[in-house]
Amino acid sequence: MALAEKARARADREGFDLLIADTAGRLHVDEDLMAEVARVHAALEPNETLLVLDGMTGQDAVQIAEAFTPSGSR
Repeated sequence: MALAEKARARADREGFDLLIADTAGRLHVDEDLMAEVARVHAALEPNETLLVLDGMTGQDAVQIAEAFTPSGSR
């Protein structure tokens, strides 16, 4: 998370209007990794968040998307 905070600070300082942060793949059932991505999201305060899923995810995609939806943005 420190890296995300440094990237955000540098982008702000240098006047960038775009910052792309890519987190490692994670499963919605792994509470530690989900907590980490929530902390990164809170630190960056993004205007937009994209979730990329494998086409083989199937019916579980709905539950995964709901788990990745930041609080208050539903």
